[in-house]
Amino acid sequence: MEEPKLPIPEYPEYADPEFHTWSKYYGDWDASPGRLCENSLDIAHLDFAHPGLLGDPDDPNSSVIKPYETRVDDGGVWTMFYKELPPAAETFAEEGDRIRHETRVDFPFVFTVRIFSERGRVALFFATNPIQSDKCGFWLFESRDYDQNEPDDKYIAFNDLLESQDRRVIVTQRPEMVPTDLSEELHVKVADAGSIEYRRMLRRHGISFA
Repeated sequence: MEEPKLPIPEYPEYADPEFHTWSKYYGDWDASPGRLCENSLDIAHLDFAHPGLLGDPDDPNSSVIKPYETRVDDGGVWTMFYKELPPAAETFAEEGDRIRHETRVDFPFVFTVRIFSERGRVALFFATNPIQSDKCGFWLFESRDYDQNEPDDKYIAFNDLLESQDRRVIVTQRPEMVPTDLSEELHVKVADAGSIEYRRMLRRHGISFA
């Protein structure tokens, strides 16, 4: 067996005794694993794909994406921004709480979302299962360091709703696979900063479509 090109993505919260973790398999989606991963870097979709849950389309600030922090290394892309969540996002934060939202996509198709709020810390680890070029599933592991004794039902139901909303959008995207040639699709410099870096990373590793 050849030496791995990159290490397995880390998910330290899974073994951390301060966190409680549940997991669930979501599949199969009629979407490429690249589309699924890139969606996690799309800041603009939070207000419109998840109204009342992770954003508010009627908020005048939702139409303006401010510059956010983006970092790149050999194995992944990391983004960070701050956002106020609506009351319905109760599994992540209290009403009106301002959160720090971090996303890391590891090459090629694993991503982790971390949310920091007054309530505590929550991490969501998505291990994508590519089935074919335009079909995938994924394992979701969610770890939280609060409400340790609460049943997981409401957390699972909240994520089920988020995934169903994302699914409606992702499966309709064309082309089905993410083109890594940036001239193939229109990009907005600030809003798409994370997506642009993800496509550049894939291209550096010799991938034309993901």
